[in-house]
Amino acid sequence: MKFKAQLVTSLLVAAVLLAAAPAGAGWFDIIEGNDTGGIVPWSPDLRATLPATAAAHCGSYRKVAFITSYARRPGDYAGFICVFPRGYDPVRTGDGWRW
Repeated sequence: MKFKAQLVTSLLVAAVLLAAAPAGAGWFDIIEGNDTGGIVPWSPDLRATLPATAAAHCGSYRKVAFITSYARRPGDYAGFICVFPRGYDPVRTGDGWRW
């Protein structure tokens, strides 16, 4: 009887933990954005990491990043846009619309 109660309790705890897991999805994502740009939440080392983070995000879309706003206090966001590099010609490079 004691074993059965422990089994039921452990199953209930596992069910509660699994039910709560999707609620935290995306909690640790640093960038919210897409191929046109994004935002990054403020952190103490944002000034040092923002250019590289934005460049890596935009680079995945074959674009370059331009920082448009910079957060200076907790709760703010720094923003950036992703644009094609100057002189980019997909026909000449053979990219076309193939990604």
